[in-house]
Amino acid sequence: MIKKQTILYLLSITSFVLGFIFLASLLIQLRSIGFHYSPFQINLDESNKIASIIQGITGTIWLFTTISLLFLTTDIQKREFKNTSEALNRQNQDSHFFNLINTFLHIRSNVEFSLNQPITNETGRIHDLIQNQYKGSKYFQYAFHWYQMYYEYIDPRNNNIDRKKKHRDTLKEIFKIPDSLFDKFIEGGILSENEKIFTNFTFTTFYPLISSELDNYLNFLTEIITFSIESIDNKLFISHIKSILSPYEFTLLFYYSLSNENLMKKLKEISFFKHINTSFLIKEEHKQFYTD
Repeated sequence: MIKKQTILYLLSITSFVLGFIFLASLLIQLRSIGFHYSPFQINLDESNKIASIIQGITGTIWLFTTISLLFLTTDIQKREFKNTSEALNRQNQDSHFFNLINTFLHIRSNVEFSLNQPITNETGRIHDLIQNQYKGSKYFQYAFHWYQMYYEYIDPRNNNIDRKKKHRDTLKEIFKIPDSLFDKFIEGGILSENEKIFTNFTFTTFYPLISSELDNYLNFLTEIITFSIESIDNKLFISHIKSILSPYEFTLLFYYSLSNENLMKKLKEISFFKHINTSFLIKEEHKQFYTD
C-alpha cells in the first residue's frame, strides 16, 4: 500500500514539473509567433496579456504544488510529533520501570522469616532457644520447600506414611498448626479430585501461613508485571523481570497465580511460564496449567 506521504510527495513533484513544462511550451509558442522581450522596449498591453496567460496556467498548476507541500509538511510534522511523544513516553516508562524494579529488589531482600528452635539437654529439657533466620533468596528457597512438604502431606495419593509424618511434624514446628486444622486441610484435599483444583487448593490454604512475609512482595510483583505488559517495550520488560527472579520465586509465582484469575490470564497470554524449569515444579504435569 502506497503511503500518504509518498502520494503527496509525488503529487508535489509532478505538479511542479508540469508547471515548468507548460511555461516552456508557452515561451516556445510565443517565440514561434515572433514575440521578443526587451527590457529597453516594453509593450505594456502585450506584456499584460502574456503575464495573465502565464499566471493563469502555471499559477493554477503550481497551486497544486503548494497545497501538496502544505499537506506533506503537516503530515511530516504530525509524524515527528508522534515519534517525539512516543520517545518521551518510552523514556518515562523506562524510568518508571527501573524505579519499580529497584523498589522490588529492596522489598525482596528484606523478606524475612524467623524461627525459634529449642535446644535441649541430655534429659530432654529445653535450656535455650536458637533463632534461625530465612531472609532474601534463602527465604524463597525454604518457602517453596515448605509448600512442597505441605502439598505432599495433604495429597491423598501419597501413601508414604513415614514421609508424610515427617512433613507434618516439620510444618507443625515451623507454623504451629493445630491438628484439627491439619485434618480439615486433608479433608479438603480429598474432595478436590481435579489436579489443577487440588493444586490451587493446596497453595490457597498454605499461603496464609506465609502471607505476612509475601503479601507485599507478590502484590508489588503483580503490579510490575501488569505495568510491563501494558508498556511499549513490554517484551523487554517481561524478559528483564524473568531474569531477576530466582527459580524458587518463579515457581512460587507459578502456584500463586493459580488463585489469581486475572493475573493467571495475563501470564498465559504472554506465555510467561513457557520455558519454566519443570524440575522445580512439584509435578512436571503442572506446566499444563498455563498451556491448556
